[in-house]
Amino acid sequence: MNYKVLSTVGFGLRRWIGIIAAGVLLPACEKSDGDAVSGAPLTLTGPTEEVVLLEKNERETAVTFTWNKGIDRSPTDTVTYIFSMDLADNNFSTDLKTATPRDTITDFTKSFTVEELNELILEQWKTHPGEEVSLEARVVANVRGAKFVYPEIAVTKFDVVTYAYASVPLWITGTAVGSVPIQLTEQVNGRQYTWLGELPSEGDFKFVYKPNEELPSLNKGADDHTLVERTAVSQPDDRFQTLSGLHSINVDRKNMKINFKRFQYYFEHIYFVGDAVPAGWSPNDAVELTWDDGIFVYEGTLTGDNDGEDSFKILTKRDWDGWNLRPAQENAPITDNSLVAREGGDDWKWKIKPEETGNYRVTVDLSAMTITFEKN
Repeated sequence: MNYKVLSTVGFGLRRWIGIIAAGVLLPACEKSDGDAVSGAPLTLTGPTEEVVLLEKNERETAVTFTWNKGIDRSPTDTVTYIFSMDLADNNFSTDLKTATPRDTITDFTKSFTVEELNELILEQWKTHPGEEVSLEARVVANVRGAKFVYPEIAVTKFDVVTYAYASVPLWITGTAVGSVPIQLTEQVNGRQYTWLGELPSEGDFKFVYKPNEELPSLNKGADDHTLVERTAVSQPDDRFQTLSGLHSINVDRKNMKINFKRFQYYFEHIYFVGDAVPAGWSPNDAVELTWDDGIFVYEGTLTGDNDGEDSFKILTKRDWDGWNLRPAQENAPITDNSLVAREGGDDWKWKIKPEETGNYRVTVDLSAMTITFEKN
């Protein structure tokens, strides 16, 4: 037999669910005249005791699953092993859109580190840190050959205790910041950070774990979107460069990524109003755009009628007074990506043609001062 092993976490495979036993479920094949069946039924072995996860051990292996080849029916058959894991007694019905990708395994094993398993349980299955969670792992052996053979299925159950991510404060420091480091806001303890504010000077910046200590630090990596950890004076002290002004900074410490933008103008809220959008011309009903990693986003309909008058404009509050965002020309088409901020002045708008009516994703980038229309 030829063997191939695939793995996923929480992958469906509903059609193969049958009578579940503790270790071995369906026999892979039924012997018939002329079949030479050999080998032991498929079995899956996993943890035999409760698994307690500790953050200090996050790089270590938490669990390892092993299984045998199962029943060998024919040297010309190909067997594909599919590994999956789900909450116990859930019949492997959880459909995880971000499941671990399938990968070929040649040694009939599948392992998870402490960090991987903790993240799956907390983020994929939305359980609470510190709780004991019962999980089931399963291997399905699909046989492909001249004759149809029912797959073998083996399941094992185990318990895991998770942990909450510890808080890891992070500060911005450097010549762009001035003499007093600025603390970022932790969105996810020790992993995701955000900050919105003014950097007073043109210069550089990096991130430190303690406001009065230069090491360890998070520095500029290969580009302006990559972080590297610096732990010794002998290592390069590369920093991010910027001009003075309002900035949005997002740090992903887990994946060592950064996204920062400088704004010529910044508004906490912006709104679409006009007869080209559902709000009409009532500022109280104006549609607020959502903030997404440094840009504002509108996802919805834009409508153009045959009278050619349908248009919209951008407000910075639900009121006609104050600042607004407008195109650089009157009656601008949606192919015009320019964006101008004005307090008062000409009442210029974007016009929608009848043939342009549809659902759009519109992004407003205040750092680049552009607006982009993408029709779905």
